[in-house]
Amino acid sequence: RVGTLRPKHLSVARLIVNIPGVFGTFETPIILVSRRVSPYYIKCENLASDSYGLHAVTSAFAGEVREGRFPDKITTSEARGILFASPVGEKIGVGVTYVRKKEKAYGAPGKIVGRMEKGEYVLGIDDLVTTATSAENVVESVRGNGSMIDRYLVVFDRNEGSRQALAGMEGGSVELSSLACMDLDFIGALSPEQRKVLEP
Repeated sequence: RVGTLRPKHLSVARLIVNIPGVFGTFETPIILVSRRVSPYYIKCENLASDSYGLHAVTSAFAGEVREGRFPDKITTSEARGILFASPVGEKIGVGVTYVRKKEKAYGAPGKIVGRMEKGEYVLGIDDLVTTATSAENVVESVRGNGSMIDRYLVVFDRNEGSRQALAGMEGGSVELSSLACMDLDFIGALSPEQRKVLEP
């Protein structure tokens, strides 16, 4: 559903724009970790630091979870996704794990932190996606464990190919759903000054 936001999620887009420190623009575009050049930033950790922002996002995620196949476990990528996955797990009564970027050189083997059983149906929840590299790592690790995953929920999709990347994954398509994304609806919530920076 690129280009549209469900009415109940419009408030999340507005929160991203209005809560200080979550969304901002640069006078000179910067290079992201993904190596993409961007004139704006999204810091979902600051959304989680706001009590209303955290409540709105986790409630929206919980609603999304209940609309689909109910998971045995929730998982996320290492770092900021934990800020959202853990409270969502508590809301719906499901355990949470996370996936490291790479295996440690010491201790127990594997990238999955927490117990995940073979055959469990797992739902991915994360803060944002750009090229889906972290999400792909999560999916590959879950499937490598013998568990199932075919859905990934994020707060924000930068709309730079993640949806297509996850849909084309080897081993089965993964559906990406976002509470907000860089589309016309989101741009419409910005100030005139912010919109000007995003113009090509």
